Amino acid sequence: MRAGSWGIAFSLVATPTKATGLCADKSVVALMPSSINTASKAISSASVPSLDAGTLSGFDVSRRALKISLAVALCSAGAFGMLSESTYISTSNAVVSTQLITIRTPIDGTLRGLPVTAGGAVTAGQLLGSVDNARSDPQHLDDLRILESNALSTVGALTAERTSLQVQQHELLARSKLHGTAVSSRLQQQAVTEGRTLSGLKVALGLANTELRRGEQLHDAGILADADLDRLRSSRLIAAEAVGAEQANIANLQAQARDASGGLLSEAGDASDVSYSRQRADEIAIRLAENSSALAIALGQAKEAHSNVQAASAREALMSQSELRSPIEGYLWKLDTTNGEHTLGGASILSLVDCRQQIVLAQVPQNRVPDIAIHREARIRLAGESEERTGTVLSVEGDVLKLPDTQLAALPFQEASQQMATVWIRLNTSVIPNGVGSSMRMAPSESSACVVGRTARVLIPTFTTNLASRWIHDIF
Repeated sequence: MRAGSWGIAFSLVATPTKATGLCADKSVVALMPSSINTASKAISSASVPSLDAGTLSGFDVSRRALKISLAVALCSAGAFGMLSESTYISTSNAVVSTQLITIRTPIDGTLRGLPVTAGGAVTAGQLLGSVDNARSDPQHLDDLRILESNALSTVGALTAERTSLQVQQHELLARSKLHGTAVSSRLQQQAVTEGRTLSGLKVALGLANTELRRGEQLHDAGILADADLDRLRSSRLIAAEAVGAEQANIANLQAQARDASGGLLSEAGDASDVSYSRQRADEIAIRLAENSSALAIALGQAKEAHSNVQAASAREALMSQSELRSPIEGYLWKLDTTNGEHTLGGASILSLVDCRQQIVLAQVPQNRVPDIAIHREARIRLAGESEERTGTVLSVEGDVLKLPDTQLAALPFQEASQQMATVWIRLNTSVIPNGVGSSMRMAPSESSACVVGRTARVLIPTFTTNLASRWIHDIF
């Protein structure tokens, strides 16, 4: 009942049915319901005898004046109730609620370790129970492990082959280097020998030049014949050509020695310009390149197989057993199943509430919504308590009871007789005294502060209004 209409209700109950006079016959009776009005008229006409003004005694006059005074007082009280300002809307259809958090199982299985009863406190991350699935099939995980083992075997074989090829290549290169060193030394020795031959040829060339100059002098003197002079000239030319050929041979030997020291063999009569060891080393280098490519592919496959095994192992662990842990610090509100039961994936196991986010849901008539003052202090008295708590009006919404996805721990009763709105009030923890002279009580402790589900009587703050203005607003 609205706080502003208490005076009217009191006046209607306290009005005598025998009251006479202008105000009692018109004003007060007009405020009564039609049934009460009819009854009062019938009682008045049946019980009050008609009296002449001249025959009234002094007692009758006093009694009539008393009745008129009472009627006037009742009319004044009714008018005061209609015109007086009200600052609260009173409702008993209110309940303390909070957001409901449902814990669901991710897999099929049998429940273990659940709490026996609801109502206990839980901490964030606390183990609430587990689900064991004995029918989990690890065949896919076994296949992935076989693939990983094959990939690792391939990597091991390629790695061993690479090591062996590298050892062979090192040995062949060492042998090739030794061969080149030996050939270079031999060629350098030949170049030294040919150098000595060149020295002898130069001496012979010098002797041929001396013989030619002497023959020319004798020829000029007429002593030496032309044929002998020609023979001397030929001998000198042959000696010069022999010196030139020997110099070219020495240069060639020196070049071959340098090439041999670098691993390039170009001796006369060889089938190729490299040694057999160097050829084998080159072939192994080609094989090592192919091995490196195959090893890189095998390593990638092994890494992928290992990742798949890890993912499948984690999934298999979750599919075989799953732990149910609390996501918040709160209270166990409701148990939907018990230990030993078989549950399906996605089924609700239990529900939690966070008592640090308590709100009061109060239902009021839809026509009183414009009068509600948002962010003002409301007065709340829980069922079973004598003290009043305080709360802050947060918002006014439509009927939350008709929302299909409402996830609230408790809801007020649904009234189908009229259009209702829901007022959301944040519940404060402090307790105010109830009545003059009562001592201030401290806020309840944290362990006993959870009052979710308790019904309450709420006085919701409004803007200054009165009953007469509301009636006029509703009619016009």
